[in-house]
Amino acid sequence: MGIILKGKIKGEKATKIVRFGNVKSVGVGDTNYFIENFRGINGRIEQSRNAGFHIESMSLQLQLIDLWLRELIKERTGEQFTFGEKHLFGKIIEKSKQLLPPKLYDRIDAFNKGRIETIHNFIYGGTNYDKIENISKRNNSLHSEIFKFVVKEVSHKYEK
Repeated sequence: MGIILKGKIKGEKATKIVRFGNVKSVGVGDTNYFIENFRGINGRIEQSRNAGFHIESMSLQLQLIDLWLRELIKERTGEQFTFGEKHLFGKIIEKSKQLLPPKLYDRIDAFNKGRIETIHNFIYGGTNYDKIENISKRNNSLHSEIFKFVVKEVSHKYEK
């Protein structure tokens, strides 16, 4: 039996637990590693950003954004993802374009373009670390915003 992905949304008065489908359908390999990594990823994002490791922070944040976009795509289109297949982040963003509000899509697209422009050009003198830090800080809650949107869009499917 597969592992069911769950998420918590904290409201002003209560915490809502949202169930999604089987994690294997979004491309998870080893479910034990997934559980361990998933439980700690938000803390790692915050720790790396606070320590000034913005490339690490953006990389971890990208992984959460990718996960939630895959979940949205799976729930809205039925597309399944398989562990080991190459799924480029830019392609995941493209597939989710029609499923997202335009402003949220634009923020994700800008985050990805800024990430590519800075990280991929850093060592070659195309940018400096201040620009990487700026992108990291400017997008520090983007993964949470995407999570909240996905919850609102697909949680009704699993509510009784």
